[in-house]
Amino acid sequence: MKILSTAIITTALSLGLASTSMAAPSQAEWLKQQKASQAHQQKNYQAQQQRSRHQAQPQRSQHNAHQAQQLAKQQQAARQRAALAQQAARQRAIQAQLQAQRQRAIQAQQQAARQRAIQAQRLQAQRHHHQPIKVVVKPAPRRHHVAHNNTYRVQTGDTLYRIAQRNNLQVQALVNLNGLFGSKASNLIIGTTIRLR
Repeated sequence: MKILSTAIITTALSLGLASTSMAAPSQAEWLKQQKASQAHQQKNYQAQQQRSRHQAQPQRSQHNAHQAQQLAKQQQAARQRAALAQQAARQRAIQAQLQAQRQRAIQAQQQAARQRAIQAQRLQAQRHHHQPIKVVVKPAPRRHHVAHNNTYRVQTGDTLYRIAQRNNLQVQALVNLNGLFGSKASNLIIGTTIRLR
């Protein structure tokens, strides 16, 4: 009996040890499978995250590129507006210069016209002030040579007729007294003394 029970016990113990040895590898394998599953899930998660990053990166690049294009367009539009504003400012400055030049030209013309008017007035005043006065000089009354001692000295413009009238004589008497015949009667010599009596 003791031998049989001992055998039974030994058999049971051997079976228990065998079952224990058989259960131990399955638990280790399960743990291994769990670790492998966790590693696989971790790899899948990492791969998914990487794919998400790769997918998001082109979107971000496209978005950044679009933003860069929009910014470039805005900057170009701003430069164009600035260029147009500068051109308009230059045109306004040129117009202001032209207007100022025209105004200066008009002022110069007006000043020149005033100067000419002043000069004309001055010249007119000078002409009026320095206008020569016409002096009418009447010839002095001609003094007739008065006969002295019955003689007369011939003066400029004298003729036998005038001499005879002044001295109440006849022309023929003067001709006869002085022998003034022919051309001598018409060409009296100035300073010549003529007899009257």
